[in-house]
Amino acid sequence: MFLELASASARQPDAEQALRHYLLEAAQWRARDRALEVILANASIGEEPIVRMRDDLGRLVDGLAERAVAAGAARDDFAGADAYAFLYMVGAVADRTHDIAPDGWRRYAEVLLLGFGLEQGPAVHTSAMTDGQVRRTWPRPTA
Repeated sequence: MFLELASASARQPDAEQALRHYLLEAAQWRARDRALEVILANASIGEEPIVRMRDDLGRLVDGLAERAVAAGAARDDFAGADAYAFLYMVGAVADRTHDIAPDGWRRYAEVLLLGFGLEQGPAVHTSAMTDGQVRRTWPRPTA
């Protein structure tokens, strides 16, 4: 799934849109599928098919990042590793807000993309959570 998305993104002619497309679509998958983090964390990364997919995905994501930097569409120090950190951070927000503000992650994804130097895309119309919503996302002691 991520491999197909990265391949499709790499075929887009505009370097900035290619990177934005990959990051936002991957984040949306991550936000929708809360088990994805667990599955990826427990994958047998030493097994040949997984190694090959991981390496192929890494090359594609690195290519998206390098292309965006070369085009002046992303900050000079943006790298493929930033894409993984982006997905981790957005996934953490999505996990915390899933039942409270299901699309809340989009607001923070846009903030990160702007920080990466990517231009703002079409308005996502996701407002900030209310104080009450934020309090509902706070960790609770376990019994």
